[in-house]
Amino acid sequence: MVWDAHARQVVQEAVEGKINRFRASVRLNVSLRTVQRKMKEYRERGEECFEHGNKGKAPSNKVDLDAIIAFIEEHDLSGCNFTELARLLDEYQGISISSFLPAQEDVW
Repeated sequence: MVWDAHARQVVQEAVEGKINRFRASVRLNVSLRTVQRKMKEYRERGEECFEHGNKGKAPSNKVDLDAIIAFIEEHDLSGCNFTELARLLDEYQGISISSFLPAQEDVW
């Protein structure tokens, strides 16, 4: 569920008692329980409850691309395939990347 301006307004109206929870759930096309949870969270945290919990955090699987490029530029990797590059990065730089490449028929 994307909590856009319309959804925020509907939840706010439900909290203020202008509409009931059932009508809010119909307008947002979500379950009654979802509306109840969001109303409770809105009362406790205000507008902040509509922000995603991971906002401002780096993804846990983020790879330092600059370090990989620097490693490639510093070393002669002629004749090195991607699987070998992944092994070298892990061994010498502690950077773990997947060497898995899908079969040609799996690529869209």
